[in-house]
Amino acid sequence: MPIIAAIIGFVTKIVAIEMMFKPLKFFGIPPYLGWQGIIPRKAAIMSGIACDTLTSRLITPREVFSRLDPKRVAQELEKPMLPIVEKITHDVMSHYQPGLWESIPENAKKLLIRQIQQQSPEMVRQLMQQTKDNLEDVFDLKDMVITNLTKDKKLLNKIFLESGAKEFTFIRNSGIYFGFTIGLVQMIV
Repeated sequence: MPIIAAIIGFVTKIVAIEMMFKPLKFFGIPPYLGWQGIIPRKAAIMSGIACDTLTSRLITPREVFSRLDPKRVAQELEKPMLPIVEKITHDVMSHYQPGLWESIPENAKKLLIRQIQQQSPEMVRQLMQQTKDNLEDVFDLKDMVITNLTKDKKLLNKIFLESGAKEFTFIRNSGIYFGFTIGLVQMIV
């Protein structure tokens, strides 16, 4: 009896842990007949708690952002930004000055776009500095974390599984010990 109870205790703990994380989407007949993992079902709440814990005890968004070098960010963004700057220039000029933009010769358009592209790294540096100065107005870390972890429930599960690996192992193994102990009591009774 104790061995069977230990095996049952172990298996039920494994199933309980798995049910915390799986399935990612509701499986069954909504709203009452079925199951969704607790972590994926409460993704917004769980990611909010994780973000609050991270930012209150480990690092603040201001610290993260202050570690970014505006010059390095501008360098990294320069190549991918060049075609985007060209498209934005076309869109803005076509929207605000459609007659003027259409009448400008193609060479003048290209020259204007090249000048804007040359100035874009400096604009990125200025934007980074302004963002640093007004971080709370521009950047909502908690909202970003909640939005992305609610969309990517696999990542949320991975975060909880990796951060709680020791605890989940303890819970799983405790099923053996408690099951064995309960089996002993049953055998004696």
